[in-house]
Amino acid sequence: QKSSDEKGRAVLYDIAEEEKAPAEEQQPPAEEFECTTNATCEDIEYCAMAVGAVGGNCEPVAGECGYAANHVWVVYECGSEAGCPSCSSGFDCSAHVCAATGAAPPGEEGITADEAQAALDAALAAINAAEAAGKDAGAARALYEQAQNEFAAGDYEAAKQHAEEALSMANAAQPLPEEQPEAPAAEELPAGQPSSFPWITALILLAIIGLVGIGAYWFLIRGTGKRGR
Repeated sequence: QKSSDEKGRAVLYDIAEEEKAPAEEQQPPAEEFECTTNATCEDIEYCAMAVGAVGGNCEPVAGECGYAANHVWVVYECGSEAGCPSCSSGFDCSAHVCAATGAAPPGEEGITADEAQAALDAALAAINAAEAAGKDAGAARALYEQAQNEFAAGDYEAAKQHAEEALSMANAAQPLPEEQPEAPAAEELPAGQPSSFPWITALILLAIIGLVGIGAYWFLIRGTGKRGR
């Protein structure tokens, strides 16, 4: 049997557990956040967090006269959309950018020398690589040389176009056909020197005729001797 002290301690332990259980049940669950930084959200969203919070929810980026990108709102310089400003006098709005009246729209300016030179460099590298691999890049090199001449004349647009075509031709170049070994030339006799082949043939024929004649003579003599007996 348990002593009175042991019984008392057991009762106190049960009371403490009963008081502890409701307190644990009343604790709110840990808050779950959809995001902690903008990187967690889509490109057109941002992480909206309350002051002092460690996380928040992804919300769409919104604004006027612009577009959402990289978790921020990019504002147009001008435009016909609601909230977009107009360009100042002497400028027109083209592709949401103010450009001088009569100027080419952004992205449609003439080819620069740097752009043409970059195309020439890329074409030359491809041609050299094709030739080093044993491929037929002759047509590509000819077109590249034409582009070089156009570049020297200041026609950067044509130079860039032909350089890009030369690049494509070099990349599609086919291996060169294998060279067939030449058959050894027949040895020629010096002028005026007859070939020894007819003489050898004649000697062989004479030897055969001689053997046949000797054989016939031997059989003839042998037959005559038999009849004389």
